[in-house]
Amino acid sequence: MRSFAPEYVRLLGVRGLVGAATAKLRRRPVMCRVRPPGLRHEFVVRIPSTDVLVFRQVFDRREYDFEVRRPPRVIVDAGANVGLSSIFFANKYPNARIIAVEPEARNFAMLANNVAPYPNVTPVEAAIWSENTDLDLFDPGIGHWGYLTRRSTDAVTGTWCQKVRGFTLDRLMDDFGLAHVDVLKLDIEGAEREVLDNPTAWIGRVDAIIAELHDRFQSGCERVFLTATESFEEHWHQGELEFVARHEGVTLRPFSQF
Repeated sequence: MRSFAPEYVRLLGVRGLVGAATAKLRRRPVMCRVRPPGLRHEFVVRIPSTDVLVFRQVFDRREYDFEVRRPPRVIVDAGANVGLSSIFFANKYPNARIIAVEPEARNFAMLANNVAPYPNVTPVEAAIWSENTDLDLFDPGIGHWGYLTRRSTDAVTGTWCQKVRGFTLDRLMDDFGLAHVDVLKLDIEGAEREVLDNPTAWIGRVDAIIAELHDRFQSGCERVFLTATESFEEHWHQGELEFVARHEGVTLRPFSQF
């Protein structure tokens, strides 16, 4: 823990350092309540865990930040994990409707609790997929941010966790009455290859996509992403994320230094 102490203090303050010390003594992760500057409410992360790495990506490096022509009205956060990106969007765009989708049960429970103070965020326990069907969730052993959704017939290296509901994006949009999505965030551990392989039913209803691509889990993710988003005029890289946007949409250009 000693080598990570300065980073915990920098990112999470004294609470983070105390949480890390407590976790080391107990030999298991502990829950730590944090509230980055400018946020309206506290939320919980697990220490130590990949939650801290997501915290750094979202609130320290601000990889989901971008300039807009107008505030987005609808955001779909697919692969919401414990809700940090949804919380970022809810604070930056308080009038946006945010649908936060997460398949893993423990992550979803934390997501639901973390976004509870934000009435504009709706948590959904499900996975985004290429068809409406039940899927298997696997843990490949890389932490709480790395669960894989796959068909039961797919060959997957990892421990089976649970069954999850899989929905297409057009089904999700129809179920929630979303005629249009201003920003679609995809961080779904390789399932983006399935989702983007045939996006005809929904791609025209989306203005901008933020995607973390996972060719290390599923080969062909980048290729499929580039093919599916050919109609988007703007494309830039920001941290670990790929952004595409339409000229007439809400996004304008990158906000940060990336």
